Amino acid sequence: MKKLFLLGVMVYVLSMMTSCTISKQTVSPIKYLSTVDTVNASIESLGFSLSGTSSDQKNEVYVSDVSYSTQTGYGSAMNNRYYWYDTYRFTDSANNTVGYQVKYKYDRDDRGQYYISNVSVVGCDCSNPNYYKRICGDFGVTKQLNHIEKDQTSTFDDDAATLICIGFIILAGGGSLFLFLL
Repeated sequence: MKKLFLLGVMVYVLSMMTSCTISKQTVSPIKYLSTVDTVNASIESLGFSLSGTSSDQKNEVYVSDVSYSTQTGYGSAMNNRYYWYDTYRFTDSANNTVGYQVKYKYDRDDRGQYYISNVSVVGCDCSNPNYYKRICGDFGVTKQLNHIEKDQTSTFDDDAATLICIGFIILAGGGSLFLFLL
């Protein structure tokens, strides 16, 4: 009976210690801010001065799951995702204006490390069309933000893999118990 109890405790401890994780390359906040500074410096080199900035967090609702039932038809589950929108405005001595807006996800991974992902320029405008191609065009300076090099690894718990692993441990423990009792 003591051996059975000990085996049960071992299976429980192993299942609690098992936590599967997933690693994902992300952008560090320092790398993101450095790239923004580089873009702003490029715009300022054209004779513009930073005249204003703003930052806003928005809650975006999205469909996270879709189901179908013959009695009720289609159904969907909604979820929330928070994004940051940073806006930068510039003016020059002739009162020309330039502005761009960047959208990104700023969060913590499951180990408490901050990361940035899903960075994209969602708006860019120039009052003088002569500057548009250099600033907002396909190869404009603001497009650097769409291609920031990922410089850190963020770690996230993988709940599905953890459950599968725990299931295997329990099955192995049950099989061991069965063989032990024979």
